Parts: sequence; C-alpha cells; structure tokens
Amino acid sequence: MKYLDGVFSAYEDERAVRELKEELSVDLKERLSDFKAQGYDEEAAYNMTFHRRYKRNH
Repeated sequence: MKYLDGVFSAYEDERAVRELKEELSVDLKERLSDFKAQGYDEEAAYNMTFHRRYKRNH
C-alpha cells in the first residue's frame, strides 16, 4: 500500500518493521473491504479506513 510505503520508507531495512508493515497492510485491506461490503463507495471506504472519520461500535 502506498500509504504504508510512505510511512515506513525510512525503516525498510528493519525486519521487524517490514513484518509490522505487512500486518498493517493486511488489516487495512480487510477494513477497506469490510466498508465496501457494507455499501460504501471506494472513496468513502478509503477515507473511513485511513482517516477514521467514523464511529467505531467496539
């Protein structure tokens, strides 16, 4: 994901950071997919995933 690439660009050589980046990427893709499955369009789902402009029910 480009977003995570930018956030972690200075730390690419660190194994633990690469693993964390991969885990975050999977989690974010799942969240994005969940929002789209709930009927949100791509832009809204993206904004809700990356900018947290929603209320969590948890």
